[in-house]
Amino acid sequence: GSIVITASGELKTGTVGTLRSFYQTVALGVIIYYVVAFWRGRALSVVRVCRLLLVASALQAVMSVIEWGTGRNLWHDTSWQQGGDVRSIATLGNPDSTGAFIGLGLVIALSVICWAGPSELRRLAIVMLIVGLPGLYATKTRGPIIATLIAASACLLLSPRARLIGLGIVTSCALALVMFWPQIQASSVYHNRFDQQGNVQARVVLQAISIRLAEERPLLGWGYNSFDRVKYTVPVASTSIPLSQVLQSTSHDTFRTILVEFGA
Repeated sequence: GSIVITASGELKTGTVGTLRSFYQTVALGVIIYYVVAFWRGRALSVVRVCRLLLVASALQAVMSVIEWGTGRNLWHDTSWQQGGDVRSIATLGNPDSTGAFIGLGLVIALSVICWAGPSELRRLAIVMLIVGLPGLYATKTRGPIIATLIAASACLLLSPRARLIGLGIVTSCALALVMFWPQIQASSVYHNRFDQQGNVQARVVLQAISIRLAEERPLLGWGYNSFDRVKYTVPVASTSIPLSQVLQSTSHDTFRTILVEFGA
């Protein structure tokens, strides 16, 4: 309904692209959910779902490592390779999605091991841990890496079987981080991916813009796929970085984007 009401121009000039985007981002997830939740055939057990996720995320991790070393992926998509720096996407659309999916597999694998999960998943979990760590690093995405580290630490520290081992691992990692911090700070990965204050500041400004836009149209929002168009309409106070640089970025906050485009 939002597309028909607010995106008439897009429907006239790019109907196929708009419908494909709608299918990929909205319909496909809904279809999968209802099949998994309400399929009248044999119910999907938790073990089967975990096995599927472990296999799929392990494959993504392997392809991520291969892409990291060769710069090649199945779709010949080099848009995330700049100046010799490769950020792996495997078969997905961007490094963030790939990193999040591999991180999901790593946390499931660690949970299986820490809580003595089903025996048929343990070998697969070990394989996932072996390929998943370099695969996650190859994406060079801050959010998924930090989220995976937090969730993995929780798995280790909350598990009765692995609490002491987990405490040792977390402590060792913290000590290693302190010891090698000068080398880490001098690395190109740190400068190119983690020490990027400019794009973080831009996203903070975009979040403030999102709140202003949501306040103006709180109920129905500004319409499907409208964020990158309506962000220019909000007056912004002076910022530490040029406003033109801020507006080059798109939203990195999915929840606020939904609030802007579709309202409450």
